[in-house]
Amino acid sequence: MTVYDAGAVLQPAAEFFVEYSTTIFYRHLSAQTPRVLPSTNFLVLAGILWLCASRSKLDGRHLSWGLGVTGVTALLFVFGSFASMILRLPFINRIYHIDNTFSCVAIVCLLLLAGFGVKAFCRDLETGNFRRSYATVLVTAAALLAFTLPSLPARI
Repeated sequence: MTVYDAGAVLQPAAEFFVEYSTTIFYRHLSAQTPRVLPSTNFLVLAGILWLCASRSKLDGRHLSWGLGVTGVTALLFVFGSFASMILRLPFINRIYHIDNTFSCVAIVCLLLLAGFGVKAFCRDLETGNFRRSYATVLVTAAALLAFTLPSLPARI
């Protein structure tokens, strides 16, 4: 019997959520093991924060909302504490590296959302909403940093 027959779930701690956007390509989960988690970089985080902070209506078809829901759902599978629920889902409970599998789905959504964020940034520059959006992005980034800093020394 293998782990794929019994069903198991690998998920990183929630503190890794912000670190998901600090390196490009792969993020090592610990120094002791070679496990890595695909990640984006800080520019993707900045684009997504700008998209959330901007009041510019960019998408008449609500594509950004669909991508956002899909991306958040994938990130909840990666970083959430839904191991017991995942183990009850047929087929999904056989995906041992749930973190790696769903983080790849999340990366695609996050890259597209960051593109919408760049578009919102350009529109805010043209319309004069830049200062309000910029302040919101800075406050949100500071809050994410404050959430991550307490757990950082333990992993270094």
